[in-house]
Amino acid sequence: MRIIFTWLVILSIIISCSSEPETVNHSADNQEKLELVDVRLYENGDMKINGRTLSETAFLDVLEVNEQTKVRISSSDKVYTSLVHRLTREFANRNVGNVHFNMMTSDEFLEYEKNVVIDILESGKIMVDGTLLHTEDLKYAVRNESSKDFSVILSVSNEAIMGTVFDVQKTLKKSGIDRINYSSSSS
Repeated sequence: MRIIFTWLVILSIIISCSSEPETVNHSADNQEKLELVDVRLYENGDMKINGRTLSETAFLDVLEVNEQTKVRISSSDKVYTSLVHRLTREFANRNVGNVHFNMMTSDEFLEYEKNVVIDILESGKIMVDGTLLHTEDLKYAVRNESSKDFSVILSVSNEAIMGTVFDVQKTLKKSGIDRINYSSSSS
């Protein structure tokens, strides 16, 4: 089911990109800064940032953040603390002060990874497992995910637009997903 979900997210991103052509501006000053950075650290040293597996060096090159960016770092307690400290220090060097670290036991982290995390951001955008997605494309991403071992963690920013929250809840309900864990956060 997780593989199907991943492919559906990729397909919906492709559809979103092809339906609304955007002008790409490569100027660093005009590039949109990330509102939320979802970092997942794995025991084998891998790192997933906003849905993409990246090395620590690549991470430093690709993230466009500023002082308003919120960061969520999730890992098991088996991850080397030196990696966590380096990441935290790098965010501090980039003036990102809102870094939330969620350390879990190995079993809790495995369970967390089975869930799909949907973040509703302050801007009204949504992220599915760290990947930005148009709200209207969420139905394609969750279409085949209504199995019993599947659940959603719906993380809602305290400043989120309530219309977006309602739209996401409605889409999940129509898709037959009834296992939803809610969390509100300012991070």
